[in-house]
Amino acid sequence: MLTKEICVALLEAAGPDDAGMDNWRIEFEKTSPEAHQDFLETLGISAEEIARIRDRSKLIAR
Repeated sequence: MLTKEICVALLEAAGPDDAGMDNWRIEFEKTSPEAHQDFLETLGISAEEIARIRDRSKLIAR
């Protein structure tokens, strides 16, 4: 099962720095907000944390 921890480890291994990770989240939220929500839910992330992640993605994008 793909978990938040595994996903983060995979992305970190792929090489993006913190700014790159932020850009990935921003683009995911901007281009496919419903898929972003679904993806985060699939990772088993709580509703509260999902809201924080999505809100942060929107704030950073401004």
